[in-house]
Amino acid sequence: ICSRSPLWSIMAEAPVVITEGSDAGGEHIGAPSEAVADSSERKDDDVKSKRFNVKVLEFVTEAQRQHGLRHDDYERYRRYCTRRIQRIRRALKFTNGKKTFKKRTMTAEAVTDERHIHIVIFETERAWSYYMQLKVESEEVERRRYHMFGRLRKAAQKAVELRELLGKDGSLVDERTELEVAAYCVWMNALVCREKHNWGDALVSFNNAKLIYERLSGVCSEMSKALYTKKKEDIDAQIRYCTFMRGDSEAGLEELLQGTGSQEMELLKHKLSTIMHDKQQAESENLSAITWRDRSCPIQSPVVQMHLLKIRSKEASLDQQLTSLSHNTTETVAVASMNDKLMEAYDDVFGRYGDAISAITDEIASEKKANRPTMDEALFSLNFTLDYLSYQRLERTITRTLAMVHDAAAMLETTGDIAKANDIVRFYDMILQNLTTMAEIETTKDDEGYSKWVAGRKLAYRSARCVYVARTHLRDKRFREAAALLDRVEELARLAQAEFNECSADVRESDIKGLRQTQEKLRGDRCLLHAKSFMKQHSSTAGAVSVASPEGDAPTTLFDNMDDYSVGKRVAEGSMDLVQYPPDFLPVAAKPLFFDLAGGYIGFDVDTLEARAQPPVEASRIGAVGGAVSGALKGLFSGWGS
Repeated sequence: ICSRSPLWSIMAEAPVVITEGSDAGGEHIGAPSEAVADSSERKDDDVKSKRFNVKVLEFVTEAQRQHGLRHDDYERYRRYCTRRIQRIRRALKFTNGKKTFKKRTMTAEAVTDERHIHIVIFETERAWSYYMQLKVESEEVERRRYHMFGRLRKAAQKAVELRELLGKDGSLVDERTELEVAAYCVWMNALVCREKHNWGDALVSFNNAKLIYERLSGVCSEMSKALYTKKKEDIDAQIRYCTFMRGDSEAGLEELLQGTGSQEMELLKHKLSTIMHDKQQAESENLSAITWRDRSCPIQSPVVQMHLLKIRSKEASLDQQLTSLSHNTTETVAVASMNDKLMEAYDDVFGRYGDAISAITDEIASEKKANRPTMDEALFSLNFTLDYLSYQRLERTITRTLAMVHDAAAMLETTGDIAKANDIVRFYDMILQNLTTMAEIETTKDDEGYSKWVAGRKLAYRSARCVYVARTHLRDKRFREAAALLDRVEELARLAQAEFNECSADVRESDIKGLRQTQEKLRGDRCLLHAKSFMKQHSSTAGAVSVASPEGDAPTTLFDNMDDYSVGKRVAEGSMDLVQYPPDFLPVAAKPLFFDLAGGYIGFDVDTLEARAQPPVEASRIGAVGGAVSGALKGLFSGWGS
C-alpha cells in the first residue's frame, strides 16, 4: 500500500501532517519560508483538484451485473469488455494505429481523462473473465487448464500495471482510489496463488485485501457499505477454503460447501464435493464394524456405511458448536444454552438419523424378501445397527431436552414465570418417555448393567421433576403437598444413587453431577418451605394478638422486638424503624459537692418525677418556715466556715 500520509491515516486511523519538502517516508528535510509554503499549498490544491476519483469495486461490480455475470455468463462479459475498450480508445483517440498496428503504452503522462484508467481496468477484467470462462470449460476439457492459468496471470499482470500507473505520489487519483486499486491488485495476486496451490501466500494476500476493504467500509456511505460487506464475505469464503486445503482448519467440508454463494465459491463447490466424496469413500473402508456395549457387529451394506459417515460429520459439527459455547460460558457442554444455530445443528443431526434408520428399514425389508442363505447374518447386522442408531438418536434427544430445561430454569429464576415451571415439568416428561423407549431396545434386553443404568437415570430425572412440582405447590402456599413432594424427591434420589452404585462402570459424570444438583435444590427448598410455613403460622397468631392488644402496645422498633418475626414485613415496607432515634433521655446523678458514698444506692423514680416536682401547698408552706430557720442558723455559724 502506498506509504503517503493520507493513505496511512486511513489504514492506521491516525492523522499525519507532512510539510513541504518531505520525502516519501514523511521525513522532514527543510523548513521553507512562509511565501514558499503558501505557493506550495496553492500548488497542492491545484494538484488535488485535478486528481481522479474512481470507485473501482463499485464500478467493476456494476459492469459485471449488467453484462452477464448475474447469470454467470463469462463469455458475454468478456466480449463486453473488449467492445468497451475499443470504444474508449476511439473516443480518446488512443488507438494502436489505423492501418498498421503500433502499440501505445499507457503512461502516467498520457492520462488526461478518467477513461484512460478505465481502459486498464477493463483489460484486467477481460483477462479475468476469460480465465473464469476457461475454468468452467476445463471441467469437461482438461486441456483448457493451461490456457486458464495464462489468462489469470495476464489479469494479475494488468492489475499490477494499473497500480504502477497510478503511482504512489497521489498526482493522478485520490487516496481512496489508490486503496481500492491496491485491494484489487492483491485480490488478483491471491487468485494466482490459490490456483498454484500456494495456500500460505494466498492466505496472506486474501487477508490483506480483506483488511483494506474493512477499512474502506468504515469511511464509505451506507449505500456502498453493503457492497464492501459482500466482498468481505467472498474473501472469508476463500480464506476458509485455503485454510482447509492447507490443513489448519477443523471445519468440515460441508461447512465450506455452505459458503456465501459467490461466483468463485460456486465454481469451487464441484471440487469440494469431489474431495468430500473421496474422503467418505476412504473412511467407509475403515468403518467396517460398529462396537457398542462390548459387542461388535460388521457393516456389510455400503449404503449404511455412507449414512453413518454423514451422521458422524454432522455430529462432529454439532460437538464443535457445543464446545465453543462451553468455552464462552461457565456451563458444561451438556447444558449449553440453546440458540437458533444450535437448534439447526440438532435438526440436521436428527435428519441424518432419520434417513439412516429409513435406509436400514428398507434394507431389512429387502433382505427378508430376497430370502438368501445368509439372511440371518445380514438381518442380525442390520438389526444391531438399527438399535445402535435408535439409542444414539434418543441420547441426542435427551441432551437437547436438558439444554432446554437449563434455559427454562434460568428464565424461571429471572422472571418467576409459573409457565416456565410447567414447561420444565413437561420437558422432564419427554426425557422419561425417551428413557422408557431406550430401555425397550431389543439388543440390550439381556444387558443387566445397561438396564440398571437406565433405571437409575429414570429415578434421577423423576426426582428432578418432583423438585419443580414441589416448587409450584410452594408458590401456591400448599405447604403440606410441597413437603410430601420434597420427601419423595429425597427417596427417589436415594434409590437413583443405589442403582448407580450397582452399575458404576456405566454411570457418567453428568449423571452424578445432575443427581448432586437435585439434592442441593432439595436442601434449599426445604429451608424455604420451613421458613414460609413458620411465617404463615406466626403471622396468623400475631394478627390475632394484635387485634386483642391496645394500640399503645404495638411494637415500635425492631431492636425492641428481635424475637417477633411478624414485624419483618413492617420493616421491609418501611413502616417500622430499626432503632429509636433520637433515644430517650435517662436521668443521671449530678456532680456531688462532697463525696457521697450512698449516692450509688439511691433510686430515681422517673415516672413520678413530674408529680414530685410540684409539691402540695401545705408542704410548700412548711418548707418555707423550715427554710427561714435554716437560714438563720447558717448566718449564726457562718464565721466558722471561713
